[in-house]
Amino acid sequence: MTQSLSKNESDLMLLKASRCGACIKKGKCIMSLHLYSKAATHSGQPLCTQDQNLPPVNPGPDPSMKSIEQVQADARRVAMLARTLHKGSQKSGSSAPVGTAKGVPRQISVYLAPATSAARTDASRMLSNATRSFPEDVLMDDVLKALLSHWNLDWDKESGDSLTPDHIALRLLGNVGVEPHSTLGTLGNFFDVHDRIHGNHPKKMLQGPPTLKLRSPAIYLEGLILVKEFEEQTGYKVPYFVLNDKEIRKRKLSTASSSVTSVVKRTRSQLTTNSFAPLRSEIGELPGFSKVSFLFATISVARDGSVDISFPDLAATPSVCILQDSPLGQGKTKNVYKVIYEGMPWVAKRFKDIGAGEGQVEIAENTAHLMEEVTRLGKTDIYLKGFVAEANDRGVSIDESLAVTKFKLGVEIAQDGCDPSPASGVSLEQYQAACNATADSESGVSAVKILWLFEPRRTTKVEHWSGTNEYPAWPQKKLGSTLNAFTHYVYQISQETTVLADLQTSAAVNENGDGLNVLFDVMMHTTNGASGVGDHGQEGIDHFVDSHECVERCAGLKLSREGFKKG
Repeated sequence: MTQSLSKNESDLMLLKASRCGACIKKGKCIMSLHLYSKAATHSGQPLCTQDQNLPPVNPGPDPSMKSIEQVQADARRVAMLARTLHKGSQKSGSSAPVGTAKGVPRQISVYLAPATSAARTDASRMLSNATRSFPEDVLMDDVLKALLSHWNLDWDKESGDSLTPDHIALRLLGNVGVEPHSTLGTLGNFFDVHDRIHGNHPKKMLQGPPTLKLRSPAIYLEGLILVKEFEEQTGYKVPYFVLNDKEIRKRKLSTASSSVTSVVKRTRSQLTTNSFAPLRSEIGELPGFSKVSFLFATISVARDGSVDISFPDLAATPSVCILQDSPLGQGKTKNVYKVIYEGMPWVAKRFKDIGAGEGQVEIAENTAHLMEEVTRLGKTDIYLKGFVAEANDRGVSIDESLAVTKFKLGVEIAQDGCDPSPASGVSLEQYQAACNATADSESGVSAVKILWLFEPRRTTKVEHWSGTNEYPAWPQKKLGSTLNAFTHYVYQISQETTVLADLQTSAAVNENGDGLNVLFDVMMHTTNGASGVGDHGQEGIDHFVDSHECVERCAGLKLSREGFKKG
């Protein structure tokens, strides 16, 4: 005989599962399952976990005729689902940046185990499993670098170069691939994406093998070592322990020299990047970093590409950032530093060489050239939007992942009697002398600015698509040939007065989780030669005209070939 449940015998009853309109308006949740106590429902006062002021709901059919076993099973199932959805909605609905004053960032444990595509290798025996906890706002690229440093202790003993994140493919337990573009953001985003998809998997994929007993929040990853990619990018052979016996014998028979003959040039960022130190968002003491106050300029870009820069009143309240003392990387003309801005990882750039030699850049010169660079970025963004619209109108397929980096101009505030930041390379005496030199000018002291270019921090892997005077066609690469056509488009739309040069991209992810290829450090050649560092004037434009090879996208966009020496 089945025992029936009376109205007073149940603590919890599912009466309604619905979208919470009031919560959505308040930005509290996206979807919630509401559990109401039975007594409260009978009194007409539903108890919502998100909002105590919801209007009463119709409880629907009286469920009291269900058996105790059925109701208990329903309650357990719904409670579990409610907790899952509520947890997901809190993550996706949060409007505050991770690591702000509203809370301390989560610490997420990451476990990385080595794997190889070849069976029966010694990789798992020779390379130690790496595990470590990180704040959730650290970039996944930095997380992987830190974990790979453990592998490289043994790897470097047998190979001429170290592993980087470019040399591994990530897998979850059971050889399940990670979500596309998820490694381009922060660890917190990476964890949340996979937790929503695999968090309730019966095999507990995120926790790894049962013997590990990782404490949540944690994620287990396997790093598949990409042998071919490592050898092609570095020019060195992988250690023998990542190969099976058959491959080892094959290599010993065919090896005529001790190194791989095909060497690919490494990017500047790979050659000059300092050792890894995770960048955290808390405003606190961090070795090698300093607290620096900044005010940010207002930058507006008109549809015609003209850029207006308005600097703030120096008496305004500044933003306190955490700026790295020594460079993260060095390009030909600029130094790049890690910086935490509004709790998120950015980079800050300053010129170090504009042709007179490294370190020979005056305060005013750096200010002028960074303003020119911001103007170039603003114009490039306008050109790119026009190019994409034109391609869509004509039905021409292009790589629509292209974007121009976001950017800000930050004015470092040197407090009275205090040295400027170590990263600026400017002494207090230099700053005061510059101020005194302009004190009688029309601009006054405010003309002297220790200026920085801020950009969101991305992965360190950079792809180069054109040089100062080199313009490959890239017919077999969609992104490369798109940029080739984009350069031709800019030349034509500017009435042959502007050519884009030194185009390079790095990977990033947007707010929707879509992968982007971000253009940055864009150079230009213009007829007056005044766009900034690297502008070769009409001579640079002539180089483009002489060397540009049109691709099918140029024809699809109806771009003129008149004047070009090549087809």
